Amino acid sequence: MITRRELYRKLLKILKMNSSSYIEYVFRRILFSFRSWIFDELYYPVSLDALLDALDYWRTEVLPGLVYTPEVMDCDDFAIQFINFIRRYLYNNYNEETNSIGIALGVIYKSNELLGGHAWNIILVNNSVYFIEPQLGEILLNLKSSDGFKYKLLAVII
Repeated sequence: MITRRELYRKLLKILKMNSSSYIEYVFRRILFSFRSWIFDELYYPVSLDALLDALDYWRTEVLPGLVYTPEVMDCDDFAIQFINFIRRYLYNNYNEETNSIGIALGVIYKSNELLGGHAWNIILVNNSVYFIEPQLGEILLNLKSSDGFKYKLLAVII
């Protein structure tokens, strides 16, 4: 279990690690606090094995059937689809119910050029915070994707 307070602290550490200065961190922290919605008092993380299993299924069986369509089936829609998928998958295959997945909101960059707003997923795994890019079906390591995009977290809804 992870408490709301523990989750908030973990997210602030991520913000701090991804800020270029203390002043930027302070402003980002204030805005993050106003923008984010952390609803539950307790969160029930998933296991890494279950997440990796679900991601493999998502990439091979679900993702090929989802077609990106601007404004209709774009980043926020992929993130919502992934939340619904992971909850069903964990319940059907691991008999687990979880409240530990939500939406991360921010902006993305490629080659240091700001591309715009973006939505992806946040998921609590064991005692850690992971971010998932549902359009690729991959874990974002250090908020970077395998295809070269950099993500800047601005808020979460979980």
